Amino acid sequence: VGRGGGESVGKPLPKMLRSQTTVVTKHRKEFKKRTTYMDAKTPFLEHGDKRNITYTIQKNKGLTPHRKKEDRNPRVKLKRKYDKAKKRRKGQVREVYKEKQSESHAYGGEPTGINRRVVRSVKLD
Repeated sequence: VGRGGGESVGKPLPKMLRSQTTVVTKHRKEFKKRTTYMDAKTPFLEHGDKRNITYTIQKNKGLTPHRKKEDRNPRVKLKRKYDKAKKRRKGQVREVYKEKQSESHAYGGEPTGINRRVVRSVKLD
């Protein structure tokens, strides 16, 4: 009515054009009834058709915290846990070193080396 130019502002549409616009609007309404729109990713579906479920719907996990890749593999997780426990145990108990049987039986030095920062003495004050 007011789109094309200024000449048809107050005048009614001719009978032929009115019938065409009503046909177009009827077609639009029928199309909307037949199709259901899900979201931007899914295309239009015909009425009665069902869309496939997504991975999130299938797994039904809900809200889960983020997990490290290491934690997702139980074998690797337990291996790391064991290594960690061994390291903690080293701090509690000193390892036993078997004496090397050599012919000279001479002192061969500390097998693990000497740590300058560790002091295992008692001050006499």
